[in-house]
Amino acid sequence: MNIKYYFTLAWSDIRNMKDIYLPYGGMMSMCFCFLYIIAYLGTHGNFYSLTKGSIMTLDLLTCGGVILCVLIFILCWTFSLTIRRQISTRQGLYRVLGFSRKNLLLLNACEMIIISVLALIGGMIFCIVFGKLLIMSAERFARQTLIQGITVDMRLMLWISLFMLSVGLVLLVRDSVYIVTHNPLTMLRKEKMQEQPKAKKLTTIFGIVFLGVGYGISLSVNDIGDDLEKIVFAILLVIFGTYCVFKGTGIMLLKLLQRNEKLYYHKKHMITLSNLLFRLRSYAVSMASITILLTMLILTASMCISLYTGVEDSVKQRFPEYKFIINGINDDQQLQQIVKKHHLAIQKEVQIPVVHGAMQVVVRNEELWIGKVNETIKENDSVPALTAITLSGYQNATNTQVHLKKDEVLLLNRTSHPIHTMNIRMENDDHTISIMKKKVRSSDVDFEVFPTDLVLIVPDQQAVAYLDYLFGEYVHDDPGYSTTLSMYRSMNFIGSEDNQKALAADLNANEEITIEDYYTVLDEMMSAYGSFLFLGILFSILFIFSIFMILYYRMHEDLREHEHEYSILYRIGLTKRELSLESARENRWLILAPPILAILHCLMAYPAFHLFASLFGFGKNGFSFMLMGEGCLVVLFVFIVYMLLLQMLIKKKIMTRKV
Repeated sequence: MNIKYYFTLAWSDIRNMKDIYLPYGGMMSMCFCFLYIIAYLGTHGNFYSLTKGSIMTLDLLTCGGVILCVLIFILCWTFSLTIRRQISTRQGLYRVLGFSRKNLLLLNACEMIIISVLALIGGMIFCIVFGKLLIMSAERFARQTLIQGITVDMRLMLWISLFMLSVGLVLLVRDSVYIVTHNPLTMLRKEKMQEQPKAKKLTTIFGIVFLGVGYGISLSVNDIGDDLEKIVFAILLVIFGTYCVFKGTGIMLLKLLQRNEKLYYHKKHMITLSNLLFRLRSYAVSMASITILLTMLILTASMCISLYTGVEDSVKQRFPEYKFIINGINDDQQLQQIVKKHHLAIQKEVQIPVVHGAMQVVVRNEELWIGKVNETIKENDSVPALTAITLSGYQNATNTQVHLKKDEVLLLNRTSHPIHTMNIRMENDDHTISIMKKKVRSSDVDFEVFPTDLVLIVPDQQAVAYLDYLFGEYVHDDPGYSTTLSMYRSMNFIGSEDNQKALAADLNANEEITIEDYYTVLDEMMSAYGSFLFLGILFSILFIFSIFMILYYRMHEDLREHEHEYSILYRIGLTKRELSLESARENRWLILAPPILAILHCLMAYPAFHLFASLFGFGKNGFSFMLMGEGCLVVLFVFIVYMLLLQMLIKKKIMTRKV
């Protein structure tokens, strides 16, 4: 046959089944557009020149692009399987009418080419029409201009088109294997729907065990840093357990209900239980997929929104009392001139002499090791960061009075490892090693000026000596070596917010000055987490669209395949009202089971995800349980509305027609 004939027949089939192919093509176009936006931001955004969260913003976009590529492949694979079930009867009919496997393979390839080309064209149109709007939305969330001059990148579109075509090629190979390995009768029949599904005890047990173990791990997580691998393992267990529950446990439960004669032979239950058994066989995978997608949607949306709305609270925790922490200005007169330049006045100030900023030390067997310790680090050692300050600075910051002996130091320990002794490992002039010991007293007062794991407080008269101790070398006698301590100033100013921001920008521009201030950190975090929220919104839209595609295909199957069933039930004596009630009872279980199980997943996952969210710097309210609960209620409400609309449609399409 002429290849033109195959394309003509393929186009005719697509037009005749546009209610199946159109949503799939729309999903591919939307995925193309979203991937283009993320890739465009990552390649054209000059993030290194930005002043607000440049590195984190770029990392989030890169990670989001990789995740989106994986998600696109999974979605295309899943929905192409659904389409395969829908069109297998038609392809089987072609085989019976005389098409060879080669003819059918060519026809299938033509259909895939047409769908892919149309989807890519639609994706490009989406990019041109909505691309600038989406990029402006990302800039709105990030509170800064990410790209100067938004244009259409045809080269980037070409690369994304190649990726989408490669996904289509994989699907084409899979469908070709199906066509080659199945005979025409199997393709016509699709599934042996006449056989009663069997309750697989092993699948049932696996489903219960997987969910139980996954829930248990989530509820028992205490340290997200140590248990991150366990959380990933728990997520995989819950995913596999969900599929096993619907494919095994659901059928087993219905079988047990059938054995209860008093329940089963009730007029309201007999037909419902029997129909549910057969329908669950076809819908188990789609119900499990909906459950997983709903869980991902609720957790992703609620976490991103909680993160974005909790940024200000998190920054307030970082700057609980003072909004400016300045290092590098030891001259009070110089500081006064800079402050007056921006029409501000000092409201409150605490000065803390710092021996050394954050540096790596070693904790081993309840002992702290400083000095020449890098070459002594062992596999099981803890390596926290330490800041050393003077006792007078500590007393000024905490309003406390502490007296230290000559062989004592005070230690603020924010780690989980107890420390009772400090060892100073020094290298002598002859390259021999000597060790000095100090007693460690624990500080009962915490202060937020220095966020390191350990804060070492040393007597003022020994501060210069500790300049050597921290590095493990005697260098303070060198004339070129400075013994001046750096001064950390925690400050608040009187004046407008704009003037304080201008002061922060002026000090940040000076390379000799190190500054952390409330306003700059807030802008950086809002910028970075705004990008996080933007990615979360894109993924949430994909999850929602995927869920509704599954529901759409399932509704399409309901209306097409169960029409004959309702006709038979009507002829054996059921009224149209009874048929309507029967359909409602079945759909109630099939539609509401996934969101209910998804809500259970979210409740069990909350403790682990709450700890996971702390890695991103949430505020004191953390991952909002109330926000997640509101998301669960919204999902449940949407599915109830969908159930009612489906029932109205079934009543209109089937119950009211002449049967």
